Amino acid sequence: MVINLFNDQNRLVNKARSSIGGGCKSLLIQAATGCGKSVMGTYMIQQANLRGNSCAFVVPRRELLSQMAETWYKFGVNYSYVASGQFFDPQSQNHICSMQTLIKRPEVINPKILFIDETHYATTQLKRIAEYYADRGTIIIGLSATPWRMNGKGLGDIYSDMVEGETVRWLIDNKRLSQYEMFGVSSPDFSGIDTVNGEYKKKQMDERMEQDRVLIGDAVGHYKKHASGKLNVVFCQSIKHSKITAQAFKDAGIPAAHMDAETPSHVRRQMIQDYADRKLHVLTNVDLMCFGFDLASQVGRDVTVECMSDLRPTQSLALQMQKWGRVLRMKDQPALIFDHANNFKKHGAPCWDREWTLSDRNRKQRKEAEEEAEEKQRQCEFCFHIHEPAPKCPKCGFVYPIRERKIEEVDGDLEKIEIKQTRRREEYMCDTLEDWEGLAKERGHKSGWAKIRHGQRVKNEAEKLAAKLNQAQGSLL
Repeated sequence: MVINLFNDQNRLVNKARSSIGGGCKSLLIQAATGCGKSVMGTYMIQQANLRGNSCAFVVPRRELLSQMAETWYKFGVNYSYVASGQFFDPQSQNHICSMQTLIKRPEVINPKILFIDETHYATTQLKRIAEYYADRGTIIIGLSATPWRMNGKGLGDIYSDMVEGETVRWLIDNKRLSQYEMFGVSSPDFSGIDTVNGEYKKKQMDERMEQDRVLIGDAVGHYKKHASGKLNVVFCQSIKHSKITAQAFKDAGIPAAHMDAETPSHVRRQMIQDYADRKLHVLTNVDLMCFGFDLASQVGRDVTVECMSDLRPTQSLALQMQKWGRVLRMKDQPALIFDHANNFKKHGAPCWDREWTLSDRNRKQRKEAEEEAEEKQRQCEFCFHIHEPAPKCPKCGFVYPIRERKIEEVDGDLEKIEIKQTRRREEYMCDTLEDWEGLAKERGHKSGWAKIRHGQRVKNEAEKLAAKLNQAQGSLL
């Protein structure tokens, strides 16, 4: 089957050809999640086969073997495997390789071109594989949306050149990726969590997130109020945390399931099938969907992730971009991103232009990114929508009060601000009169307070609806 590439894919493939034609023997291709790296790689392999060249495609996790095989089968690429328990034919022109198997038996194949998928995974094993074949004259081509290791280390020790695809912003504007709306709906406390090798210390963060039932409750409550029925993926800190979160959704009457690499493949396929059929609305996981794991290819049909709840704090931009990428695949409605881990304060927004390099991401760059995230974003105090600085929230219309800037803040003032934000969050979650009455009881207010606040909310919503109707009618004239 002939592969017809999009224009942006063609441009990137041509950049890769130019680099290799100029003598590059180890090339990294950077392209955003969802823009078709597997298809572009398959196209390049077809072209190489026409010239009589053999190819191998290495995946860092076994879950990706069948995914790549399905793509090759769809486009008529001849292949066998280098993977435990899979059929191997030394005469095949192409091989799909498990990293874990190939590192033990690299001599069984001698490809002209070696593709390394999700190369930001870049373990010692992947590096050894690349070096083994590079020493034998094989051209090495890496594929990644985020060409840094998870700890911020660059990939210049493997690749000598890099070509970049279009930015996430361009892909959204040209309807190759989905529009999105992002909300910073929780304010977790990460004080006391140490940093090791550029990331939060896992054991400490696991314990903090597994014990923070309030944060899990926020995730369930916000999904139920603002995204009920949408297909949601939840990123969690640990397997235990993921299972706790899935159970919390189920306890709230929301069909949910936890999924990880140890979940039997037939059980996982059934979960994804149920998810596609909307029998399940929520899938919780830790890392499974951060490394090119495509739900659609697992069940042979479209599976559109509509919503993402982020409960996994990270200092790694590469990991954060991988998470965002799962929900940005093209769809009719904007993707909803609920950031419960404050990652937007470290990494900004998915669509920001970023300068990718083969060098390490140093502390200065991390600090500059955090400062940029603070300067270029504003979080609505009412609906928690995250947007570019503006005098009012583009989502709910809340007009920000002009505040006098203070040079110093004492601890007492900061505590008052935190209490005020918590109270606003509690009020925002109220929907029915019963919700307001429950909050009034908790705060010791009289019942009349609940009726007044509920009435104000109903009036505001009615005014917004009327304004939208007037605008729609005007557009028809």
